[in-house]
This record gives sequence, C-alpha cells and structure tokens, in this order.
Amino acid sequence: MRIVIVAQNASTKFGGEALLPLNYFSILRSRQIETLLVIHARTQAELKALLPALGRSNALSDTWLHRLLKNCGRFIPARVNEFTFGLLSHLYTQVLQRRIVGRLVSEQQIDVVHEPTPVSATVPWLMFGLGVSVVIGPLNTAVKFPLAFRSRQNPTIDILIAIAHQCVDFFNGLLPGQIKAETVLVANDRTQQARTAQVPGKIIELVENGVDFSVWRSDSSLSKAGTRQVHFIFFGAASRLESCRLCAGSFRRRRRSN
Repeated sequence: MRIVIVAQNASTKFGGEALLPLNYFSILRSRQIETLLVIHARTQAELKALLPALGRSNALSDTWLHRLLKNCGRFIPARVNEFTFGLLSHLYTQVLQRRIVGRLVSEQQIDVVHEPTPVSATVPWLMFGLGVSVVIGPLNTAVKFPLAFRSRQNPTIDILIAIAHQCVDFFNGLLPGQIKAETVLVANDRTQQARTAQVPGKIIELVENGVDFSVWRSDSSLSKAGTRQVHFIFFGAASRLESCRLCAGSFRRRRRSN
C-alpha cells in the first residue's frame, strides 16, 4: 500500500494539530508502509533535522498571496482569523497541494490520500476526485468554554462565528472533499454532532487523544501516599496558560476549604 499524507504543517513546534501528520507519517514508515508527505515548506527544515532519511516530503513554498493573507490576519482576533484570512490561506494551500497530490497519484501509484488536519468538522476540503480513496480526520471540534470561563468569551466574536457557521453547508457543497471522502474519522460524539456535511462513505469513531508510553513513563518507585500538596505541569500554547493557572488556583482553594 502507498499512502500520501497531506497537511499544511507537520511539526513538533506548531501546536497539537501540526504534530498529528508527523506522528502518522512516522508510525506508518516504522511499519514499512510506503508513505509520502505533502506539506508547506515552512516546516521542511525541522522535518529534515528530525528525520534525516526523510527524502519523501513534497514541500510547497510560500507565495506572495500566503504572505499577504498572513499579514492581514495579524490585525484581527485569532478566532476571527481562523475563518477569514486563515481559512483563505488554507484553501489556497490546498489548491496548490491538490496539484502535487494529483501528480503523485498518477506517478507513484498511490492507494490512499489521508488528510489528518485541520481537525475542524466544518472546514471545506479540496482533496476529492483524485481517483483514489480519501481519508479525512480524525476530526475533533466543537469544544466550548467551560462554564467557569464563559465570562472570558467575546460576544462579538461569538456572533461572527455563528454567522460564519451558517455558510458551512454552502461551502461544503461547493468544495465537497468531506462529502466525497471514502472515510471520515471523528474523535468523539461531540464532533459527530457538530458535522453538517452528509457523508455517504464510512464514518468511524477513532479516539485519537492518548498517552504514548514510549515517550512518557511514570516512576513506580515514587511514593503514592496522600499529600496536601498538588503539583501541576502545563503543556500547550501560551495563550492557554492563564486558564490553566485559574484552574489550578480554583483546585487549590477547594482543597483548602475541604
């Protein structure tokens, strides 16, 4: 079997989504499955350092339009940029990547095209009509602010996002990659409920969040005796750090009150 993994970014430094295609690529290669990677050139140097024998990535270089859309997105809130300039940049990248994938399908006898990112269930997808099976996901979306943090939401941004969601069906019909995919993977029932595109192919629930015990190990020799002191370790974007601190503070206050 020959597989092409398509992603905008494959990296250990670009956040959780960018790590997914890199993990899939590494695991498939370790299982001796012929796998090619189609990505943006911004992560190519890192990949060559991580995987010296890579030699199998098809990197798409930045264009003037990529740079323009990125600069425009700096002037608006991040959540709004995701479905405006960020989305336009993603779709433009997909247009260019589609040409690369089409060439690989015809020249390398590809069997499957896998698009693991973005994980949003509402984003239009362009990998269709390639003459091979297309797998999308696992999608993992529709995450809402916890009740204790709803006050941190911006009502204006929420209204803009709600308006954008009204256009989802139209754009998924116009760019029917998800509709025409042979298989769509969803991480949970929450994501399945958020999907609007009617997929005639297979929909499979795949819980993709987990702990890799080849990377993370616990020291069983440490004492498990109860203690009043609680330690927290945070992994994630700096923008999420304040929420983590608030959660930790709330937890400690409850412990003291008990």
